[in-house]
Amino acid sequence: MVARGADWSILDDGSDQGSSDIVAPSYDATNWKHPLFDDSGWQSGPAVLGFGDVGGATVSTTLEVGPVEMAHRTYYFRKVFNVADPTLVQSLAFEILRDDGAIVYLNGKEAVRTNMLAGPTGSRDLAEATIARDDESIYHQIALDPADLVNGANLLAVELHQATASSNDLGFDASLSAIATPPGAPTIPIMETTLVRTRARSSGGDWSAPKEAVYVIGTAAEAGNFVLSEMNYHPPNPTPAEALTDPTWNDDDFEWLELKNIGNETIDLSGAAFLGGIEFAFPLGTTLPAGEYVVLVENLAAFERRHGTGLPVAGVYANKLDNDGEAVRLVGIDGSDIFNFAFDDAWYSPTDGAGYTLVTADENGAPADANDPASWGISCQLLGTPGAPNGALSHTFEGWLNYHFTAAERADPLVSGFAADLDRDGIVTLMEFALGLDPRIPDSGALPAATVVTEGGENYLSLTFRRRKKALDLTYRAEVSPGLVSWTETSLVVGTPTDNGDGTETVTIRAALPLDLDAQGFIRLVVLKN
Repeated sequence: MVARGADWSILDDGSDQGSSDIVAPSYDATNWKHPLFDDSGWQSGPAVLGFGDVGGATVSTTLEVGPVEMAHRTYYFRKVFNVADPTLVQSLAFEILRDDGAIVYLNGKEAVRTNMLAGPTGSRDLAEATIARDDESIYHQIALDPADLVNGANLLAVELHQATASSNDLGFDASLSAIATPPGAPTIPIMETTLVRTRARSSGGDWSAPKEAVYVIGTAAEAGNFVLSEMNYHPPNPTPAEALTDPTWNDDDFEWLELKNIGNETIDLSGAAFLGGIEFAFPLGTTLPAGEYVVLVENLAAFERRHGTGLPVAGVYANKLDNDGEAVRLVGIDGSDIFNFAFDDAWYSPTDGAGYTLVTADENGAPADANDPASWGISCQLLGTPGAPNGALSHTFEGWLNYHFTAAERADPLVSGFAADLDRDGIVTLMEFALGLDPRIPDSGALPAATVVTEGGENYLSLTFRRRKKALDLTYRAEVSPGLVSWTETSLVVGTPTDNGDGTETVTIRAALPLDLDAQGFIRLVVLKN
């Protein structure tokens, strides 16, 4: 459209052509960057336009420097070119040689700035920085928006600014090219994600080397719509029954990953690939509906022996996951990271060979920081739930600490130790965990409460308390005593525990013997960390 070294209309008299931010209604054919502006009074000449030493570039048209005491700071250039049908243009490639700074307008609209500060710019404003000599003759490539083209005559307008009032050199040249579909060219409709291979044949009959690209139809998997929701990085060893199926199997053969589409539409997984540790690339045309899961395994036969058939297994990955933790990276078809984090087996010990899986704390959203153990948790079920929702998280005391304390606080027993009381509410940290409380919020009102319940016409001393439904390392029990000396364990639950909807339940346990209203009685909750 515009070649290097083309003829440009030139204004080099130092006059002020107005601010760069002039727009409608002030912007009209009287403004120099308007396509209908009359520049017949301007000079013209071929680029490179300028004066002095422009990094070794040859200056074809010498411009006026201006008086010594008031040298010109800004120069203006216009170039008209024609476009027969802008709807055929797919992309615009602009390149510019500028010494020092430039603002480029396409059909009156500012298209790009290079080495110029943002904001309104006038004729006495200088470029942002002085250009180094080896940069003065470089053509910088910039993509422009083809939507700014119009049918017929189009205008490139450029204002060039010096970096200093005493500069002794200046240079400008530019070109504009487009990739366009030739009028009447045949088309090949692509209705689904497709791998396209192409070769070009010259007029002399020579063929180019082949090139290929995947065209994704629809929404590609990317950060924000595709997450790793569950991971069995260190499964338990084969059971005796599993070993009978294949005695060569070991714990690694039962590894698997679960991924979920957390977006609102079907996504295309074509070309998404794990790199750097385990290796797997989703085949062309693999799609996943909104809210659905896909599973990758290390050994399909071992996985199906343990978890059954019919699960959404997309394939088998190469290598294996490190039992001690490692980086896990998935990139999209464009090479950008969908996720890239490192897990650690020290986060949650039940996931390290004890049969539970590592699950995302919120499987319906992307974690704020997947490198933070607080973004993860322990599966609700032993062996996990591949291809299905995770449900409520299981907990251990050490794992629960990750959600409420920093690494430094976890290392300080006076802050997070099992007998510490950070919020000074009389409830030690271990009991805060056992009762489903927040160790930073005083909540002594949530302590267990002694009550009297009536069953079968008899009154019984009882204790009502909250407990975690999935505390893997805790044992709860109630004990009764007539005089605080000897204690007897009791486990008689009154009614059905009430699910509190937050991973805890409220339960009432009573004594085995009826309450003697003429004697004292005591009941207490005992929590043991296994």
